[in-house]
Amino acid sequence: MNRNTRIILLPGFGEDKRIFRNIMPHLSEYNTLIVDYQQYLSDYSPRSIRLEKFVRKLILIYKITTDDILIGHSMGGYLAHHIRQRVGCSICLHSSFVHPDKIKLLVKNLPIVKWTVKNGLFQSELFKSLSHWKYKSKPSLQEINHVSDLLEDMGAVNVLKLVLLFYKRKRRFMNWLRSQPDYQLAPNLIIHPERDNIVANPDENHMVVSGDHFSIATHPLETVQLLKDWLNQELGTSKTHQIKPLSTVLKKAV
Repeated sequence: MNRNTRIILLPGFGEDKRIFRNIMPHLSEYNTLIVDYQQYLSDYSPRSIRLEKFVRKLILIYKITTDDILIGHSMGGYLAHHIRQRVGCSICLHSSFVHPDKIKLLVKNLPIVKWTVKNGLFQSELFKSLSHWKYKSKPSLQEINHVSDLLEDMGAVNVLKLVLLFYKRKRRFMNWLRSQPDYQLAPNLIIHPERDNIVANPDENHMVVSGDHFSIATHPLETVQLLKDWLNQELGTSKTHQIKPLSTVLKKAV
């Protein structure tokens, strides 16, 4: 393994490191890092935040280079895709997209989106109740409940900043002077759940796994096997991995 190679994981919208908790024990042999981009939202206002600016900041803060390998869940994969265009690193998208049009619930009318999000849509009891109802009989219920709690803690303004990353907005004058990537680099690996009710199936070639949008947490072993095989190829190793049940891995770690 290249000693400079890091496995960098990017959580999705309203997520944190918890979303990766069930695959992390299987990645212990790698130099892993989980991005916490939420802490940098305070550097922007809803008016000033732009996807390209935010991506450049992540590259700078985390010193992301071609040697790194990125694994992004949901919005984290979207950010990873844009990082790849700038530094050429290898990426895996899980339950994710390269274009926001794949988000099933994305409203196209930006003024309406701004108004509803800024006025606390994601902090409302209605949002929590609908989310709980939609996932009440699914193993991913605890995942959506955690996301709801995090969105409430973030506050409406910071949530709006994240939402605005999905929309193409006018570039400010000085940004026209900066070079822009041409977005020709496709993801190296796409993993998508068979019953994702948040993000539509990718148009690109992809590997299908069980579960819904949060399958990386609820059905981790399928994802782990795909990741291990892919990482071996990326890192030029031929080691064969026998994936053990998570309970066994955790028991050994205690």
